[in-house]
Amino acid sequence: MNTEYNFKNRNDSIQEDRLRYKRTLEDEIDWKIIDQLHNATLNFSTKSLEIKKMFLVFIGILIPAILKLSNDTMNWSIVIIMYLSILSFWLIDSYTYYYQEKLRGLMDNRFINISKRNERELIIKENIKSGFTIEPNRVKKVSKVKSIFNASHLIYFIMLILNIIFHLLYWKGFF
Repeated sequence: MNTEYNFKNRNDSIQEDRLRYKRTLEDEIDWKIIDQLHNATLNFSTKSLEIKKMFLVFIGILIPAILKLSNDTMNWSIVIIMYLSILSFWLIDSYTYYYQEKLRGLMDNRFINISKRNERELIIKENIKSGFTIEPNRVKKVSKVKSIFNASHLIYFIMLILNIIFHLLYWKGFF
């Protein structure tokens, strides 16, 4: 199964201004795998956003419920449950981030394979060494620790800081 694509060639004369790219069976398989990896990455990304929404809803319901159950008085259960909730949601969300990065790295490997198989026909040879969906150094540095501390998890860090402040104020007797 060969699918043809035309690319303008910047280096050739006007008569030879088109190059034909024929997809090989290996290319077709790689493109299918890239599509599947892309869908899985989107799924993890969507789940990450849903986890953040669930966290905010959970906190919004949890605090008033604990206050009502304790006759509108503050107690240590709020502090402890907040710590546990923040850390639990943070770890679950870190899991989705970690696998998003890993999947993007796998997609890049497939793009590089396609590029290398077709490097004689491709015009954009300079992009073969750089990342297509993610920078190569990010793929190498993806670790479980890095997936916990990234910008998309700022909400958990802020909530943790607020809970620590509340904890200290409660401990000092301000509540």
